[in-house]
Amino acid sequence: MRESTGGLTGYAAGLDDTEPPRSFAADVASVFGADAKLWTATIADRIQQAYADITPSAVASQLRALGVTVKNVRESGQAPAQGCDRAAVEAVSKS
Repeated sequence: MRESTGGLTGYAAGLDDTEPPRSFAADVASVFGADAKLWTATIADRIQQAYADITPSAVASQLRALGVTVKNVRESGQAPAQGCDRAAVEAVSKS
């Protein structure tokens, strides 16, 4: 009865909970490589394998929800565009 009403979750509902939950901040931090700043478009391109069809707007929205400031940043040799600093992403991924 509890399963039909959504009262069972995780192991009790027969779900395998051995895999740790995914962290968007940690996933984004992992795509920075040696870059100190990335555009949201670059992050979306690099994270595409883990988050199919993610858009730069969705990246920006998710980052803002985590408390990361999305602002104009410069990638090496490029004009400014919406993005963020690696340090800001790393700070929220460790908390």
